Amino acid sequence: MISSVEAYIKSHNLLKKQATVVVGVSGGRDSVALTLCLHQLGYQVVVAHCNFQLRGKDSDSDEVFVQQLAQKLNLAYKVMRFNTLDYCQQHRISVQEAARELRYSWFESLRLETHAEAIAVGHHLDDQMETFFIHLLRGSGVRGLKGMMPRNGFIIRPLLFAPRTTVEKYLVEQKQDYREDRSNSETKYLRNNIRHNLIPLLSTLKTNGYDGIVQSIGLLQQDFLLMEELVKEKSAGILQSTSDGYRIALSDLKKHTAIEPLLYALLKNFGFKGAQIVTMTESLQRQPGAEFFSASHRLTIGGEALFIQEISMQENEPEMWIHETDSIIESPVKLQIECINRDELTPLRQPADVAMLDFGQLTFPLLVRKIRNGDRFQPFGMKGSKLVSDFLTNKHLSRSEKEKTFLIETIDGATVWLIGQRIDGRFAITENTKTIYKIVLKAPS
Repeated sequence: MISSVEAYIKSHNLLKKQATVVVGVSGGRDSVALTLCLHQLGYQVVVAHCNFQLRGKDSDSDEVFVQQLAQKLNLAYKVMRFNTLDYCQQHRISVQEAARELRYSWFESLRLETHAEAIAVGHHLDDQMETFFIHLLRGSGVRGLKGMMPRNGFIIRPLLFAPRTTVEKYLVEQKQDYREDRSNSETKYLRNNIRHNLIPLLSTLKTNGYDGIVQSIGLLQQDFLLMEELVKEKSAGILQSTSDGYRIALSDLKKHTAIEPLLYALLKNFGFKGAQIVTMTESLQRQPGAEFFSASHRLTIGGEALFIQEISMQENEPEMWIHETDSIIESPVKLQIECINRDELTPLRQPADVAMLDFGQLTFPLLVRKIRNGDRFQPFGMKGSKLVSDFLTNKHLSRSEKEKTFLIETIDGATVWLIGQRIDGRFAITENTKTIYKIVLKAPS
């Protein structure tokens, strides 16, 4: 294992010998193995642990474990406690996005503070495979299917070549324990479902099928690097600065056959996401006037150009967290909540202002917020996912009605209920449901 990591670091020019490196250590198997490997190879390791304070005592126990590991190895140790839920509410993003932003922003400040050469994270080959299938199932091009690169700026992944079994064997040999996140075994999460069900199936479908997909990912990464060079060349001069923002002439865009990746390259630094850019590309063929919003910018499709302007954050946009024990929410919409035993329910069709959900599929706290451009969900009774904006358009809601529509999402960012419209099918009641989570939209007092 050690010699393989050393060879991988050298072949991808990830670190110079004995360099200082910040290592993100959660306490889980992969980050613990990465810490041991880099320490044994003679690097000056700075152990960095994030406590997102989302899992109560488990989060605090993780912090204690990582601190003890750093002390045992005589390594520099840094810890940061984040109020993650407040950050989510302030920036109007999901918990996963918030944790990512907080984590990497702090890691970068540590890198500068310690004069480290890089920030190392513990992603391995199975993580790469899972990421590939997540993007494949959600619908992605080369940018998504290429997965994670060994280096992304100052972020390096020295274990990306190693299967999970190799990492586990190494820790057994080192007689090193680690912390296990209990949610890793729950198959209600897509990544875990892929890990426990899809990937083990590959070897039964085709001999060396696993290796074939790994090879395909490698080829996609090469294609991506070439595509990036070509897109950068094609996008030069298209984005024009104006007195109040930026402008992209439609005539310049329409000279190219692959508009979507070109738009992505032009707009990614303004905070626009892949799903939004797909919708933008489709909107170019319709009447002008469509608007799209990122956290920081507004894009308007005009008759001859796209216009991008910075917007101020709306600090008071109404949002509310629903905790597992809450029975009523007064704002931004009034909701009455109760749990019902599955056996007590009479199976009747529910009105649109009532959501009957599988309590066991929910991850708390839930967030009530206004809909945003690019939101997607899987409407109950329909196949596949759909943009919330398209769903509401098909329901013939006016623009003002859309702007007043709220949704509820899980702590993981999955839409649960488009309030007053339709629940997400992933959280619908099934024969296996034990407890029903009932939410009723009430008229304001």
